[in-house]
Amino acid sequence: MSIVGPRPHALGSQAGDKLFWEVDGQYWRRHSLKPGLTGLAQVRGHRGATEQESDLTDRLQSDLEYIAGWTLRRDVEITLRTLSVLRHDRAF
Repeated sequence: MSIVGPRPHALGSQAGDKLFWEVDGQYWRRHSLKPGLTGLAQVRGHRGATEQESDLTDRLQSDLEYIAGWTLRRDVEITLRTLSVLRHDRAF
């Protein structure tokens, strides 16, 4: 596991009543990198339960954007942004 990368999900996780990979076929692309403790989706506020399909698609879009534009500088920026998110009222 790395510090920054797509957050891992439990097998069988669902968005609404569908499995993640049933919501969007691109879901598996997020497994091209090691999972991380934090990520672009988390600092953008796309964290927590996936009660609706849009909860997953917003998170997935951020993960795919991170994968496509990875740089060490971006990892440092995400790590620093994570520190401010930890003090947010919705931090969990």
